[in-house]
Amino acid sequence: MSTYETKDWACAHEIRPADIYNRYLPYKTDGFFIEIGMGGTLPPSASNTGDFADIGWSGAFFEPMQRYCEEAEIRHKDNLDRIKIFNCAVGDEEGELQLFPGDTLIKELHIHYDKIGWLPEKYKETYGEHFTKVITPTQALQMAKCPARYDVLSVDVEGFELKIIENYDFNRWRPILAVIELRTDNASFTPEQKVDSDRVIEIMIDNDYQIVHRDPANFWFLDNLYLQHGEE
Repeated sequence: MSTYETKDWACAHEIRPADIYNRYLPYKTDGFFIEIGMGGTLPPSASNTGDFADIGWSGAFFEPMQRYCEEAEIRHKDNLDRIKIFNCAVGDEEGELQLFPGDTLIKELHIHYDKIGWLPEKYKETYGEHFTKVITPTQALQMAKCPARYDVLSVDVEGFELKIIENYDFNRWRPILAVIELRTDNASFTPEQKVDSDRVIEIMIDNDYQIVHRDPANFWFLDNLYLQHGEE
């Protein structure tokens, strides 16, 4: 089992995502991103990478909720020449799965969200029934025409993170930064519910990434090869 360490400053909650991006990708305007699990993009909501498209980046969003994809087409109407929006989920195998309130593909996680009060009654009543196509990480990056070396991978998929990361080919597609929603530091989850998140951390470290920031929602990983060799 891998162990992991992080720098002293990396646990400071006052650090903003923009600070992390600008520290390692300083004010870059021609980058490439992959965002798996986009969520809502119209204000007051925002995705992890949406602002990149506004400053010239290219990339792709993968989102199982059709409504969010339609919102993204409005939000990014001026960026559609550089970005792609795919209405599908990403997981360990092709198929079709149901989405449950909380936008999760895992029924047990939906039940937990409800138990801890994260799902308002009106939201549950109006959620409806949703099914989504599921593709593999390899299929997703091929569809996105992702370069072998790119800038940012974002994964926010409500408990499906391990299914993506353990099937992701880091030898073929290597992001400089990866921001992944994990439950390791979130007090709303039990140790048993954090096992998958802990395994994601092990996989990232085994693939030569280091943790540069962590908070109750997300962990940020930096490619050690980038630190050693830059973008060559």
